[in-house]
Amino acid sequence: MITFAVIQIFLSSLGICLSTLYKYHYANLVAQVCMIVYSLVPVDIARLFGIATLGFASVSTIFSWFLSFVRFWRYLFFPTRQNFIFFGECLVNFLLTTPQAIFFMYQAKQLAFPDKFSMEIYKTVKKLSYRHVLYTHAVKLLFFHDFLYAAILYDVGTWYEFFGFTQFIVHALMMFIPRPTVVAGKVKDPNVFRGFVAVWAILFVQHVLTIIFTFTDVALSEGTLFESTPIRYVVWLLCGVYIVALTVYLLNAAVLFNVDPCLKLRPKIDDFVNAVDKLFGRLSIRGR
Repeated sequence: MITFAVIQIFLSSLGICLSTLYKYHYANLVAQVCMIVYSLVPVDIARLFGIATLGFASVSTIFSWFLSFVRFWRYLFFPTRQNFIFFGECLVNFLLTTPQAIFFMYQAKQLAFPDKFSMEIYKTVKKLSYRHVLYTHAVKLLFFHDFLYAAILYDVGTWYEFFGFTQFIVHALMMFIPRPTVVAGKVKDPNVFRGFVAVWAILFVQHVLTIIFTFTDVALSEGTLFESTPIRYVVWLLCGVYIVALTVYLLNAAVLFNVDPCLKLRPKIDDFVNAVDKLFGRLSIRGR
């Protein structure tokens, strides 16, 4: 699942570089982020977000594919009706969205119940389990991201200098998180993990506020990098990566402590999930 998501993100990133049809690739980026979160922490909420966003991404991508197909074939028969640059853009977009549409089918099967597995076996395969290695891998993957984020905010000055180093410091401390000892279903000496949960929650709020400040603070809203690139776009991207990572950290910790963040809404969520599963079951039967 992660492999498909990474390939999709790469193809969508190339599509965003297009001058006209870039907007149709945003939905797929959001969907693939949800797919990555679900593959790391397969909770039902992440699955529902994956289903919803993948549905929107499929509609956007297929419409973009159809538009590109019609436009570049139109140029071959009526070259005077549109310019050659747009023809080239449609051709490139068609080549990008074709494999994306194929990958959507595989991802949809992974979100639904595959034919070779019954519902019970599928739920057993997707049984939640705490992944300690997730934190160590995240620290390694985000190492250079931390330095880039710190350098940009430090260059802005004022109190953003502090914001720039908080995530780097926390990631450095995360390398020393001890492997938890679970006795009778309860975590032994849980204070260390509770402390990190509190810090992750604070950092989550900090990054959301930083994105909000790009609209209200002149230092971020009007600042530029390399004399032309608006700094707010880079900050959105860097903070967005952190927000996704922190969401995964908190969900993984919730699995460790066996805590359901949506406990009050659990009956409604379960009913909705069961309805979705029944729908997938009916579609699977009709597909046969």
